[in-house]
Amino acid sequence: MSPCLGPVGAIGVRAEAAQQRRLDRIERVPAVPDSLERDGGAVTDAGVGARVGVSRAFLYGNAQVPLLPGCGIL
Repeated sequence: MSPCLGPVGAIGVRAEAAQQRRLDRIERVPAVPDSLERDGGAVTDAGVGARVGVSRAFLYGNAQVPLLPGCGIL
């Protein structure tokens, strides 16, 4: 924790960092089905989650995740 921020400021910084990580993962999701297909793998919820580094619950809980039409996930 930075002494300049104090405990309340540090919490805000950590929350912002966590939000940015979540958004970064959401942005990676749409490219994964094509990547899995190119690698010869099946396009599944578990496969997409593993490739992005998130759980299936993360995918299900983030309805705003843009998905490619017809990819068969979620």
